[in-house]
Amino acid sequence: TGLPDLVRKQLEACLKQNAELFAWSVAEMPRIDPEVACHQLTIDPRDSVVVQRRRKQSPEKAEAAEKA
Repeated sequence: TGLPDLVRKQLEACLKQNAELFAWSVAEMPRIDPEVACHQLTIDPRDSVVVQRRRKQSPEKAEAAEKA
């Protein structure tokens, strides 16, 4: 990322120390109205679906993706 090393390390430490403050699923937010937590796409149902072409990856990225 574009953050200096020191700032990045401090940010990572802060996020790790406060990990319990973040919700990882809707089940962890019982008092939040699902209407607030959910999104919807404003797509016209009359529009046709467009499939994007596959992009080639560099050999290094392709190898890393296979390992993951």
